[in-house]
Amino acid sequence: MKWKQEAIGSLRNNGWTVEGLPNQQAVLPPGLALRYPDLPCEFEQFVTDLSCCVGPGEATWLLCPTDYRGETQSAFAWNEFELMSLEAAGGDSTLCRSIRTFWSEHLPITLSVGAEYAYCAIRVTEPGFGTIVSGHEPEFEDATVQANTFREFVSRLASAPLLR
Repeated sequence: MKWKQEAIGSLRNNGWTVEGLPNQQAVLPPGLALRYPDLPCEFEQFVTDLSCCVGPGEATWLLCPTDYRGETQSAFAWNEFELMSLEAAGGDSTLCRSIRTFWSEHLPITLSVGAEYAYCAIRVTEPGFGTIVSGHEPEFEDATVQANTFREFVSRLASAPLLR
């Protein structure tokens, strides 16, 4: 995939550390596939052979299969911001249901822990399947569209920060 190699090159040229898996593809964990059965092919093709994709300063990273499996040294789970929102909801069942619905429709793909906690996620339901949204604390679920496709997202991520 020429676009993928170009995107990885652009990320590296802009200070990102991108490491691949030698001669293999990582499988996204089965639990992720159960919650998110339909993922855009471009996303899966891009991340399944990466072990690391970290931005300059190491405060922003693209989630890779090892992140989704919990096999990294990161203090942040791939769904950390959903967990934070649920904790902040304090047992309010209506609010918890709304939070779970949002995160079931949006798979986090990038986390940032710089000046504030922020993320980018890919929408996995219609309308807007495949669009990339971003949000930040304190209202993580108040998201705005950043890109129409994963390919556009990666291109923009390499050239300018999408997360504050």
